[in-house]
Amino acid sequence: MKRLYQTDLIQEYIEKYGISQAFSCEGLEFYVARYSAGEVIASPDEEKRDLQIFLSEDISLYRLQDNGGIYGIDIAAMEQEIVVLGDVEFVHPGMPHFFAEAKRDTASLCLPISPNREKLLNNKDFLLYLLDSLAYKISFASCDQRISLEKRLLIHMRYMGPEHAIYSIEETAAVLGCSSRQLMRVLKKLAEENKIVKVKRGCYRLIEDEL
Repeated sequence: MKRLYQTDLIQEYIEKYGISQAFSCEGLEFYVARYSAGEVIASPDEEKRDLQIFLSEDISLYRLQDNGGIYGIDIAAMEQEIVVLGDVEFVHPGMPHFFAEAKRDTASLCLPISPNREKLLNNKDFLLYLLDSLAYKISFASCDQRISLEKRLLIHMRYMGPEHAIYSIEETAAVLGCSSRQLMRVLKKLAEENKIVKVKRGCYRLIEDEL
């Protein structure tokens, strides 16, 4: 991720994403963040400190459950050109409730939460904008996309597994919603591709290059 603070570029994205039409930007501190395809935007191991506004077609969005389950949010079903990350964390500060990654090279308009919080809380139009974003997420949280077992497993090992590892085939299969046999096939494939390594029976660890 690369942060850019040029005033003309920030203004370009404020207009491009329709922010100035949604709420007053006067006195708010923005920046633009550029991401490469496949780059992680939000993950459960890093506190979300910014509101980020993206074109919905540019990112993949997943929700994470307490039991380690991972489900895709069908952004297309939301019929929203723009998607906001950090809206949940603005209301309840802490670790992200969603995992997100860039589908292609893209850029987001970013609004740091801490230095802007008081101004935003007194901005009625912003609060309506935030409420609209939250309402769409709640409405479509159950519109799960099919995510490959391989993808779910890698995300689980990277962000949910202790020491980036799994220690039980049966327990991991239950969390990921597959059979032990299906999981074993995927583990074998990922080991052959040098993405994970078998430590002992039932225990596999993510290889450092995948972290």
